[in-house]
Amino acid sequence: GRPHFASPARAAEVISSNTVGYSRLTLKGNNGYTMIANPFVEVGTGELIGIADMFADDTTGAKSGTGADKADNIKVWNGEGYETYWYRKPKNGDAVWVKGTTAETTDTLPAGSGAFYISRAETDAVLTISGEVRATNQTLRVYPGYNLLENPFPTPLSFSAFKVAGAKSGTGADKADNIKVWNGEGYETYWYRKPKNGDAVWVKGTTTETTDTIDPYTGFFYISRADESAGDPEYFEVTIESPLATE
Repeated sequence: GRPHFASPARAAEVISSNTVGYSRLTLKGNNGYTMIANPFVEVGTGELIGIADMFADDTTGAKSGTGADKADNIKVWNGEGYETYWYRKPKNGDAVWVKGTTAETTDTLPAGSGAFYISRAETDAVLTISGEVRATNQTLRVYPGYNLLENPFPTPLSFSAFKVAGAKSGTGADKADNIKVWNGEGYETYWYRKPKNGDAVWVKGTTTETTDTIDPYTGFFYISRADESAGDPEYFEVTIESPLATE
């Protein structure tokens, strides 16, 4: 059947004076799907955190197994399909995240990308994600079609951040760019509405600009109506301001 997606719950969100933060993510159990994002980078280096190191060692919520069909999965879109990582438990030693092999992966989530987490636990699992908050503005690339993006910071993300050249506006959701956010039961759909007079704004089923935000640690779909064959660019860029950015 159709996968069920759930947004991560935020048990704790911290932006401290040394820019280190953490959050406990509640993952939908019983083969449930959760849209996740990692807004942190490695402490001290600013590098992307590897998939193998995304979750804190002091949690035991991840379910390991001897095959991808029994273990927790992380699915990352590569532009053509999903790369599947699973939490492998060898006969001897600790469980590690692998990608089709027995070797621990060194891959990272692509910058700006969200992912799906499939939990095999019988009940909802809790994992802790932590690291250093990005101190600089981040750029997300939006390509024609479906894009699985992330909120790149541990703070709410305003839809006004996507009012940029390249986004397709229209008079209906079926013609305009969409942003789809899972609310626990279904998708909230926002579309880029162009009124007869005035600038285009993001709306949710009405003519009024939305004041909603996208939660921290959350992935979401951006559906772009751009068409390269019609002369549209290969992609457009959205710059998101860091909560720690300085002049």
